[in-house]
Amino acid sequence: MKWTNALLDPQRMVGDPPADDVIAQLVQEFGEEKARDVFSLLIRNIDMPFADLPAYVRTYMDTQSRQPQGIDPARVIRGQRVFVDFGPEIVMLLYFKSLPTCYLDWRGAETLTITGRLDDTREWPEVFARRVGETTQFLLDVMTPGSLQSQGKGISTVLKVRLVHASIRYFVARRPNYDEALWGKPINQEDLAATLLSFGLTIVQGLRHMNLKLSQAQAEDFQYAWQLVGHHLGIDPTLIPVDLADAEAQQTAIFARLVGPSEAGKSLTKALLDFSRKMMLPTDLLDNSPEFLLRYFMGDTHSDVLGVEAKKGCVAAVLPYAMAKFFGAVEKLEDRGLGIEKLANKLGLAVIKGMMKRFQSVKGRGLVLSEDLRREWGL
Repeated sequence: MKWTNALLDPQRMVGDPPADDVIAQLVQEFGEEKARDVFSLLIRNIDMPFADLPAYVRTYMDTQSRQPQGIDPARVIRGQRVFVDFGPEIVMLLYFKSLPTCYLDWRGAETLTITGRLDDTREWPEVFARRVGETTQFLLDVMTPGSLQSQGKGISTVLKVRLVHASIRYFVARRPNYDEALWGKPINQEDLAATLLSFGLTIVQGLRHMNLKLSQAQAEDFQYAWQLVGHHLGIDPTLIPVDLADAEAQQTAIFARLVGPSEAGKSLTKALLDFSRKMMLPTDLLDNSPEFLLRYFMGDTHSDVLGVEAKKGCVAAVLPYAMAKFFGAVEKLEDRGLGIEKLANKLGLAVIKGMMKRFQSVKGRGLVLSEDLRREWGL
Protein backbone atom coordinates (compact mmCIF):
# COMPACT_ATOMS: atom_id res chain seq x y z
CA MET A 1 0.00 0.00 0.00
CA LYS A 2 1.44 3.36 -1.08
CA TRP A 3 -0.35 5.76 1.31
CA THR A 4 0.82 4.35 4.62
CA ASN A 5 0.97 5.91 8.08
CA ALA A 6 4.76 5.68 7.84
CA LEU A 7 4.61 7.99 4.82
CA LEU A 8 1.94 10.37 6.08
CA ASP A 9 2.77 10.72 9.79
CA PRO A 10 5.99 12.76 9.34
CA GLN A 11 4.22 15.07 6.88
CA ARG A 12 2.07 16.45 9.69
CA MET A 13 5.13 18.25 11.02
CA VAL A 14 6.27 19.69 7.68
CA GLY A 15 5.14 23.06 6.34
CA ASP A 16 6.30 24.77 3.14
CA PRO A 17 10.01 25.66 3.54
CA PRO A 18 10.37 28.17 0.64
CA ALA A 19 7.35 30.21 1.76
CA ASP A 20 8.12 29.74 5.45
CA ASP A 21 11.64 31.06 4.85
CA VAL A 22 10.23 34.28 3.37
CA ILE A 23 8.11 34.91 6.46
CA ALA A 24 11.01 34.02 8.77
CA GLN A 25 13.21 36.49 6.90
CA LEU A 26 10.56 39.20 7.24
CA VAL A 27 10.32 38.57 10.97
CA GLN A 28 14.09 38.56 11.41
CA GLU A 29 14.54 41.77 9.42
CA PHE A 30 11.51 43.78 10.50
CA GLY A 31 9.90 42.02 13.45
CA GLU A 32 6.60 40.22 13.89
CA GLU A 33 4.48 43.28 13.23
CA LYS A 34 5.92 43.57 9.72
CA ALA A 35 5.09 39.94 9.04
CA ARG A 36 1.55 40.59 10.25
CA ASP A 37 1.39 43.63 7.96
CA VAL A 38 2.41 41.42 5.04
CA PHE A 39 -0.37 39.01 5.93
CA SER A 40 -2.80 41.93 5.84
CA LEU A 41 -1.47 43.13 2.49
CA LEU A 42 -1.78 39.69 0.93
CA ILE A 43 -5.36 39.05 1.97
CA ARG A 44 -6.56 42.59 1.18
CA ASN A 45 -5.06 42.92 -2.31
CA ILE A 46 -6.05 41.01 -5.41
CA ASP A 47 -2.62 41.33 -7.07
CA MET A 48 0.75 40.92 -5.41
CA PRO A 49 1.65 44.29 -3.79
CA PHE A 50 5.33 44.11 -4.76
CA ALA A 51 5.88 47.83 -4.20
CA ASP A 52 5.21 47.30 -0.50
CA LEU A 53 7.31 44.14 -0.13
CA PRO A 54 11.06 43.40 0.10
CA ALA A 55 12.85 42.26 -3.07
CA TYR A 56 13.28 38.69 -1.82
CA VAL A 57 9.49 38.23 -2.00
CA ARG A 58 9.67 38.75 -5.76
CA THR A 59 12.64 36.36 -5.88
CA TYR A 60 10.48 33.76 -4.16
CA MET A 61 7.71 34.35 -6.71
CA ASP A 62 10.08 34.06 -9.66
CA THR A 63 11.75 30.90 -8.34
CA GLN A 64 8.59 29.07 -7.31
CA SER A 65 6.71 29.90 -10.51
CA ARG A 66 8.93 27.60 -12.57
CA GLN A 67 7.07 24.76 -14.18
CA PRO A 68 7.98 21.16 -13.25
CA GLN A 69 9.80 19.08 -15.81
CA GLY A 70 7.70 16.96 -18.11
CA ILE A 71 4.47 18.94 -17.69
CA ASP A 72 2.05 18.66 -20.63
CA PRO A 73 0.63 22.17 -21.17
CA ALA A 74 -2.00 20.96 -23.62
CA ARG A 75 -3.32 18.48 -21.09
CA VAL A 76 -3.47 21.16 -18.40
CA ILE A 77 -5.59 23.29 -20.75
CA ARG A 78 -7.88 20.32 -21.38
CA GLY A 79 -8.29 19.92 -17.62
CA GLN A 80 -9.16 23.59 -17.28
CA ARG A 81 -11.66 23.24 -20.12
CA VAL A 82 -13.57 20.84 -17.88
CA PHE A 83 -14.05 23.77 -15.54
CA VAL A 84 -15.32 25.89 -18.43
CA ASP A 85 -17.74 23.13 -19.43
CA PHE A 86 -18.99 22.42 -15.90
CA GLY A 87 -18.01 25.61 -14.06
CA PRO A 88 -21.39 26.54 -12.57
CA GLU A 89 -21.85 23.00 -11.27
CA ILE A 90 -18.30 22.96 -9.90
CA VAL A 91 -18.83 26.25 -8.06
CA MET A 92 -21.94 24.74 -6.47
CA LEU A 93 -19.93 21.66 -5.49
CA LEU A 94 -17.31 23.90 -3.88
CA TYR A 95 -19.87 24.92 -1.26
CA PHE A 96 -21.66 21.63 -0.74
CA LYS A 97 -18.87 19.08 -1.17
CA SER A 98 -15.31 20.47 -1.40
CA LEU A 99 -15.34 22.85 1.58
CA PRO A 100 -17.34 20.48 3.83
CA THR A 101 -14.84 17.74 2.97
CA CYS A 102 -12.07 19.98 4.35
CA TYR A 103 -14.08 20.45 7.54
CA LEU A 104 -14.09 16.68 8.15
CA ASP A 105 -10.43 16.96 9.20
CA TRP A 106 -10.81 17.30 12.96
CA ARG A 107 -7.27 18.57 13.36
CA GLY A 108 -7.06 20.83 10.32
CA ALA A 109 -10.44 22.42 11.11
CA GLU A 110 -8.97 23.89 14.27
CA THR A 111 -6.46 25.90 12.24
CA LEU A 112 -9.22 27.11 9.91
CA THR A 113 -11.26 28.53 12.78
CA ILE A 114 -8.24 30.28 14.32
CA THR A 115 -7.16 31.68 10.95
CA GLY A 116 -10.35 33.64 10.42
CA ARG A 117 -9.64 35.80 13.42
CA LEU A 118 -5.93 36.46 12.89
CA ASP A 119 -6.33 39.76 11.11
CA ASP A 120 -10.00 40.66 11.30
CA THR A 121 -11.95 42.28 14.11
CA ARG A 122 -15.36 41.96 12.43
CA GLU A 123 -18.05 39.47 13.36
CA TRP A 124 -17.51 35.84 12.37
CA PRO A 125 -20.18 35.78 9.59
CA GLU A 126 -18.43 38.64 7.81
CA VAL A 127 -15.02 37.02 8.20
CA PHE A 128 -16.37 33.72 6.91
CA ALA A 129 -17.99 35.43 3.92
CA ARG A 130 -14.64 36.99 3.01
CA ARG A 131 -12.92 33.63 3.18
CA VAL A 132 -15.55 31.89 1.06
CA GLY A 133 -15.24 34.61 -1.53
CA GLU A 134 -11.45 34.28 -1.57
CA THR A 135 -11.70 30.53 -2.05
CA THR A 136 -14.14 31.00 -4.92
CA GLN A 137 -11.80 33.52 -6.54
CA PHE A 138 -8.90 31.07 -6.11
CA LEU A 139 -10.89 28.42 -7.98
CA LEU A 140 -11.74 30.84 -10.79
CA ASP A 141 -8.13 32.03 -11.09
CA VAL A 142 -6.45 28.64 -11.31
CA MET A 143 -9.06 26.95 -13.52
CA THR A 144 -9.34 29.65 -16.18
CA PRO A 145 -7.71 28.16 -19.31
CA GLY A 146 -4.14 29.39 -19.77
CA SER A 147 -3.80 30.71 -16.21
CA LEU A 148 -1.33 27.97 -15.23
CA GLN A 149 1.09 28.71 -18.06
CA SER A 150 4.35 30.51 -17.29
CA GLN A 151 3.65 33.90 -15.67
CA GLY A 152 -0.05 33.09 -15.63
CA LYS A 153 -2.54 34.63 -13.20
CA GLY A 154 -3.31 31.24 -11.65
CA ILE A 155 0.30 30.62 -10.67
CA SER A 156 0.59 34.07 -9.10
CA THR A 157 -2.59 33.40 -7.11
CA VAL A 158 -1.30 30.05 -5.85
CA LEU A 159 2.07 31.48 -4.82
CA LYS A 160 0.35 34.29 -2.94
CA VAL A 161 -1.79 31.72 -1.12
CA ARG A 162 1.41 29.95 -0.06
CA LEU A 163 2.67 33.12 1.60
CA VAL A 164 -0.68 33.52 3.36
CA HIS A 165 -0.36 29.92 4.55
CA ALA A 166 3.19 30.58 5.77
CA SER A 167 1.99 33.62 7.71
CA ILE A 168 -0.75 31.53 9.27
CA ARG A 169 1.73 28.81 10.22
CA TYR A 170 3.98 31.35 11.91
CA PHE A 171 1.28 33.05 13.97
CA VAL A 172 -1.01 30.12 14.74
CA ALA A 173 1.86 27.90 15.92
CA ARG A 174 2.76 30.59 18.46
CA ARG A 175 -0.67 30.84 20.00
CA PRO A 176 -0.65 29.41 23.55
CA ASN A 177 -3.75 27.30 22.92
CA TYR A 178 -2.43 25.65 19.76
CA ASP A 179 -1.48 22.02 20.44
CA GLU A 180 1.06 21.16 17.76
CA ALA A 181 1.73 17.72 19.24
CA LEU A 182 -1.96 16.87 18.75
CA TRP A 183 -2.84 18.75 15.57
CA GLY A 184 0.50 18.89 13.80
CA LYS A 185 2.05 21.98 12.24
CA PRO A 186 -0.64 24.38 11.00
CA ILE A 187 -1.44 23.80 7.30
CA ASN A 188 1.00 20.91 7.17
CA GLN A 189 1.80 18.78 4.15
CA GLU A 190 -0.83 16.13 4.85
CA ASP A 191 -3.54 18.77 5.27
CA LEU A 192 -2.41 20.42 2.03
CA ALA A 193 -2.64 17.07 0.24
CA ALA A 194 -6.14 16.57 1.63
CA THR A 195 -7.13 20.05 0.45
CA LEU A 196 -5.82 19.32 -3.04
CA LEU A 197 -8.00 16.19 -3.13
CA SER A 198 -11.02 18.29 -2.20
CA PHE A 199 -10.57 20.43 -5.33
CA GLY A 200 -9.65 17.66 -7.78
CA LEU A 201 -10.96 14.17 -7.03
CA THR A 202 -13.83 15.39 -4.84
CA ILE A 203 -15.17 17.61 -7.64
CA VAL A 204 -14.99 14.69 -10.08
CA GLN A 205 -16.95 12.57 -7.61
CA GLY A 206 -19.56 15.31 -7.28
CA LEU A 207 -19.98 15.72 -11.03
CA ARG A 208 -20.48 11.99 -11.37
CA HIS A 209 -22.95 12.04 -8.50
CA MET A 210 -25.05 14.43 -10.58
CA ASN A 211 -24.93 12.01 -13.52
CA LEU A 212 -23.28 14.64 -15.70
CA LYS A 213 -21.60 13.49 -18.89
CA LEU A 214 -18.00 13.63 -17.74
CA SER A 215 -15.77 11.21 -19.62
CA GLN A 216 -12.92 9.35 -17.97
CA ALA A 217 -10.46 11.29 -20.12
CA GLN A 218 -11.97 14.59 -18.99
CA ALA A 219 -11.85 13.49 -15.36
CA GLU A 220 -8.19 12.47 -15.64
CA ASP A 221 -7.27 15.75 -17.34
CA PHE A 222 -9.05 17.73 -14.61
CA GLN A 223 -7.08 15.81 -11.99
CA TYR A 224 -3.89 16.44 -13.98
CA ALA A 225 -4.47 20.21 -13.91
CA TRP A 226 -4.82 20.05 -10.12
CA GLN A 227 -1.57 18.09 -9.92
CA LEU A 228 0.13 21.15 -11.40
CA VAL A 229 -1.67 23.38 -8.89
CA GLY A 230 -0.37 21.08 -6.15
CA HIS A 231 3.18 21.56 -7.38
CA HIS A 232 2.89 25.35 -7.23
CA LEU A 233 1.09 25.09 -3.87
CA GLY A 234 4.31 23.69 -2.42
CA ILE A 235 3.09 20.15 -1.81
CA ASP A 236 5.80 17.50 -1.56
CA PRO A 237 5.87 15.66 -4.95
CA THR A 238 5.57 12.33 -3.13
CA LEU A 239 2.15 13.45 -1.83
CA ILE A 240 0.68 14.42 -5.21
CA PRO A 241 -1.32 11.53 -6.76
CA VAL A 242 -0.33 10.55 -10.29
CA ASP A 243 -3.87 9.86 -11.52
CA LEU A 244 -7.46 9.46 -10.31
CA ALA A 245 -7.00 5.89 -9.09
CA ASP A 246 -4.01 7.01 -7.03
CA ALA A 247 -6.03 9.97 -5.72
CA GLU A 248 -8.85 7.65 -4.67
CA ALA A 249 -6.39 5.45 -2.77
CA GLN A 250 -4.91 8.53 -1.09
CA GLN A 251 -8.37 9.79 -0.16
CA THR A 252 -9.25 6.47 1.46
CA ALA A 253 -6.06 6.54 3.53
CA ILE A 254 -6.39 10.19 4.55
CA PHE A 255 -10.07 9.83 5.43
CA ALA A 256 -9.19 6.95 7.72
CA ARG A 257 -6.60 9.15 9.44
CA LEU A 258 -8.26 12.56 9.58
CA VAL A 259 -12.05 12.30 9.51
CA GLY A 260 -13.68 12.83 12.88
CA PRO A 261 -16.19 15.06 14.65
CA SER A 262 -14.96 18.35 16.07
CA GLU A 263 -16.55 21.52 17.33
CA ALA A 264 -14.40 23.46 14.85
CA GLY A 265 -15.65 21.38 11.92
CA LYS A 266 -19.27 21.73 13.00
CA SER A 267 -18.88 25.48 13.49
CA LEU A 268 -17.39 25.91 10.02
CA THR A 269 -20.14 23.82 8.46
CA LYS A 270 -22.86 25.81 10.20
CA ALA A 271 -21.29 29.06 9.00
CA LEU A 272 -21.20 27.70 5.44
CA LEU A 273 -24.85 26.68 5.55
CA ASP A 274 -25.92 30.02 7.02
CA PHE A 275 -23.91 31.82 4.36
CA SER A 276 -25.54 29.72 1.63
CA ARG A 277 -29.00 30.35 2.95
CA LYS A 278 -28.62 34.12 3.23
CA MET A 279 -26.47 34.99 0.24
CA MET A 280 -25.93 32.29 -2.30
CA LEU A 281 -28.81 29.96 -2.95
CA PRO A 282 -31.57 31.79 -4.83
CA THR A 283 -33.71 28.70 -5.43
CA ASP A 284 -37.38 27.99 -5.02
CA LEU A 285 -36.68 25.13 -2.63
CA LEU A 286 -37.36 25.22 1.08
CA ASP A 287 -35.31 27.27 3.51
CA ASN A 288 -33.28 24.27 4.67
CA SER A 289 -32.29 23.23 1.16
CA PRO A 290 -28.58 23.93 1.96
CA GLU A 291 -28.68 21.15 4.58
CA PHE A 292 -30.28 18.79 2.09
CA LEU A 293 -27.78 19.67 -0.63
CA LEU A 294 -24.89 19.02 1.73
CA ARG A 295 -26.28 15.67 2.84
CA TYR A 296 -26.98 14.77 -0.78
CA PHE A 297 -23.37 15.34 -1.84
CA MET A 298 -21.55 14.36 1.37
CA GLY A 299 -23.56 11.28 2.29
CA ASP A 300 -25.11 10.44 5.64
CA THR A 301 -21.96 9.32 7.47
CA HIS A 302 -19.87 12.40 6.73
CA SER A 303 -22.86 14.73 7.18
CA ASP A 304 -23.35 13.30 10.66
CA VAL A 305 -19.67 13.98 11.43
CA LEU A 306 -20.25 17.62 10.47
CA GLY A 307 -23.36 17.85 12.64
CA VAL A 308 -25.81 18.28 9.75
CA GLU A 309 -28.93 16.42 10.78
CA ALA A 310 -31.35 14.75 8.40
CA LYS A 311 -34.63 16.61 8.24
CA LYS A 312 -37.73 14.82 9.48
CA GLY A 313 -41.46 15.01 8.94
CA CYS A 314 -43.02 16.74 5.96
CA VAL A 315 -39.77 18.53 5.12
CA ALA A 316 -38.05 15.20 4.62
CA ALA A 317 -40.84 14.17 2.28
CA VAL A 318 -40.78 17.33 0.17
CA LEU A 319 -37.05 17.99 -0.18
CA PRO A 320 -36.02 14.64 -1.70
CA TYR A 321 -38.74 15.05 -4.32
CA ALA A 322 -37.66 18.60 -5.08
CA MET A 323 -33.99 17.66 -5.30
CA ALA A 324 -34.78 14.65 -7.48
CA LYS A 325 -36.05 17.13 -10.04
CA PHE A 326 -32.68 18.82 -9.98
CA PHE A 327 -30.43 15.78 -9.84
CA GLY A 328 -32.16 12.41 -9.95
CA ALA A 329 -35.20 12.08 -12.21
CA VAL A 330 -33.22 12.17 -15.43
CA GLU A 331 -35.57 10.23 -17.68
CA LYS A 332 -38.74 12.13 -16.77
CA LEU A 333 -37.01 15.48 -16.97
CA GLU A 334 -35.42 14.74 -20.32
CA ASP A 335 -38.79 13.68 -21.66
CA ARG A 336 -39.96 17.21 -20.90
CA GLY A 337 -36.90 18.77 -22.55
CA LEU A 338 -35.06 19.69 -19.33
CA GLY A 339 -32.08 17.39 -18.88
CA ILE A 340 -30.20 17.02 -15.64
CA GLU A 341 -27.30 18.98 -17.10
CA LYS A 342 -29.49 22.03 -17.72
CA LEU A 343 -31.00 21.94 -14.26
CA ALA A 344 -27.69 21.57 -12.45
CA ASN A 345 -26.20 24.27 -14.63
CA LYS A 346 -29.12 26.58 -13.89
CA LEU A 347 -28.67 26.23 -10.15
CA GLY A 348 -24.90 26.74 -10.40
CA LEU A 349 -25.32 29.87 -12.50
CA ALA A 350 -27.79 31.24 -9.98
CA VAL A 351 -25.16 30.76 -7.27
CA ILE A 352 -22.47 32.57 -9.31
CA LYS A 353 -24.78 35.43 -10.20
CA GLY A 354 -25.77 35.79 -6.57
CA MET A 355 -22.12 35.92 -5.53
CA MET A 356 -21.26 38.44 -8.25
CA LYS A 357 -24.17 40.65 -7.28
CA ARG A 358 -24.12 40.44 -3.51
CA PHE A 359 -20.64 39.44 -2.38
CA GLN A 360 -18.31 42.34 -1.71
CA SER A 361 -14.93 41.30 -0.30
CA VAL A 362 -12.69 43.42 1.89
CA LYS A 363 -10.95 44.30 -1.38
CA GLY A 364 -14.03 46.34 -2.31
CA ARG A 365 -15.17 44.21 -5.23
CA GLY A 366 -17.02 40.99 -5.95
CA LEU A 367 -15.84 37.96 -7.90
CA VAL A 368 -13.58 38.63 -10.88
CA LEU A 369 -14.31 36.41 -13.89
CA SER A 370 -12.43 36.45 -17.17
CA GLU A 371 -14.29 37.62 -20.23
CA ASP A 372 -14.00 34.09 -21.64
CA LEU A 373 -15.78 32.60 -18.62
CA ARG A 374 -18.46 35.28 -18.69
CA ARG A 375 -19.07 34.56 -22.36
CA GLU A 376 -19.07 30.77 -21.96
CA TRP A 377 -21.52 30.92 -19.04
CA GLY A 378 -23.72 33.66 -20.49
CA LEU A 379 -23.00 36.14 -17.69
